[in-house]
Amino acid sequence: MKEQPLIPITQSQLLDTPSLWFVLTNKCNLRCRYCYEDTGDASLTEETAVRFLDCVIAERKSIELSSEILEIIFFGGEPTINKPTLIAILEFIRRNQIVCVPRLVTNGLISDDILYRLIDEDVYFQISYDGPASSQRVTVSGEDSSPMVFETIKKIVSRDAHLLVRFTFHSGNLGNMLSAIDFAENHGIRNLAFNAIAIEGQALKNHLQPPGSDEFVDHFMKAYEKAQKKGIRISNVALSFPERIKYTNRHHCLILLPDGQLTTSIKYTSSSSEQAKNTIIGNYDVKQGIQLDFDKMRQINTTFQANRLRTCAGCEIYSKCMGFERFTANAFNEDITLSEQLRCERMRLLIRAMQNKRLP
Repeated sequence: MKEQPLIPITQSQLLDTPSLWFVLTNKCNLRCRYCYEDTGDASLTEETAVRFLDCVIAERKSIELSSEILEIIFFGGEPTINKPTLIAILEFIRRNQIVCVPRLVTNGLISDDILYRLIDEDVYFQISYDGPASSQRVTVSGEDSSPMVFETIKKIVSRDAHLLVRFTFHSGNLGNMLSAIDFAENHGIRNLAFNAIAIEGQALKNHLQPPGSDEFVDHFMKAYEKAQKKGIRISNVALSFPERIKYTNRHHCLILLPDGQLTTSIKYTSSSSEQAKNTIIGNYDVKQGIQLDFDKMRQINTTFQANRLRTCAGCEIYSKCMGFERFTANAFNEDITLSEQLRCERMRLLIRAMQNKRLP
């Protein structure tokens, strides 16, 4: 039996995705001082989004794939800014009884009308929050967003909705990691995620530095053990590897950008830059459907296979990661950034620490 390529090279392989992403808009109502994305104003239309989802489901059925999609993820910018398209997709999911987990990646600045509608639609929330009085997550007018986001978190918890709160750490706030566990316990939050800033975009402009890898892992392990005692779950890329192994040939995701372009790399949420254009594998048009560049998809798979062997094969966690944590660099011949090097270093140290402690 011929081995399936790690990167999809046919339409059926591409559609057999565990994650379907909708970048609803490039607009954002925050100006985070470590944001890695370029802001823009493009937004996905209701018609394009709904017809694309309908097309994906129909295509999956036609090639005898299950209509079930593990995750449908709403991303931005701030996705709730594009309320009409977000609601249109959720209504389509409900009306057609599509089996999936709808996830919203949000900064938490959500008006009550859309918030409670999303709760009623059984959406899973991932909210970015760095604790009270965060000087890095500010509104367009420069106001600290923390109090407003905290109110959103309390409302979600009060309705017993699905919630994960993501904290982002840099060299100046790493000491808050342990207190984040107390915050979660005090406010009924059961799921956290801890990540470090990327040295890209606004972080570079504002001279923010990531925490040292050894220091990050030391704090993480202490917080992880404390969280276990309190029944709080901490997510991190390194901790998800055992789950990923179940889907060895399904690491990829399919992402619809606001202008209808299709990609498998969430590093770029707009197709406007030259680097982003290099990751485009096709587009969706309401009249012509899904159009894919199969030559490019085959080239991406070949490039990824060669680069991951060249840059990752000697890594101690290669059998778990398989080069996917450097997916964009490996697949599109981009230089491996310092952020990617540090992320891999943190993962190696963290997995080693987990093994030494014999923690699950």
